[in-house]
Amino acid sequence: MRVKKILFLILTTLIVFSSFHQVSFVHSEEGSSYVGDLNVNIDISPFREAVYAGQDALYHLTLKVTGSRTEYTDATIIVELPITDYSDFTQNLTELTINGQTPTYNETNHQLIYQFDSLQSGRSYETMLKVNTINGVTPNGTTLTTLTSFEANEQSVISDEATVSVQSSLLLLKFQSLSLFSLSILERLMRFWTKVSVK
Repeated sequence: MRVKKILFLILTTLIVFSSFHQVSFVHSEEGSSYVGDLNVNIDISPFREAVYAGQDALYHLTLKVTGSRTEYTDATIIVELPITDYSDFTQNLTELTINGQTPTYNETNHQLIYQFDSLQSGRSYETMLKVNTINGVTPNGTTLTTLTSFEANEQSVISDEATVSVQSSLLLLKFQSLSLFSLSILERLMRFWTKVSVK
């Protein structure tokens, strides 16, 4: 009887441990912070607050132009991308078109630049940015912060930022290896448990 209790405790421990490696990074449901005033709001937020190295860090960019003013002229949006030794930007610029305007990319400063002759009020403009992360070399816990700003003749500069944390894939592989090992032991103990129970 004592052997059965010990085996039961071991089996329970292994089952709990084997579930730890199933890490899930989900889309952030937190409300975005309000930046600007009642007429203009620019927001950038992470689609997922954490990703594994090798996955894309996604940022949702939104510009809302409302209020009594009907038009903003000579408007500029600048997005400073977090390009480091562990990240890169290869997204097709046509995917980032806003209000018919495709941004230019300054490779030296890692900036996406939108320039509008005019932006009509009463509208919301949005797009999704992708920053590539590099698998195999990215340190666990690396953070990638993107900064965006908006200004126009009728609006002084407002800005916002968003951060994505990168989880090392190497760490994930270690958890997976430990999990496979624990499951192998679990199967053997279950077979032994069955034999003991029959006796």
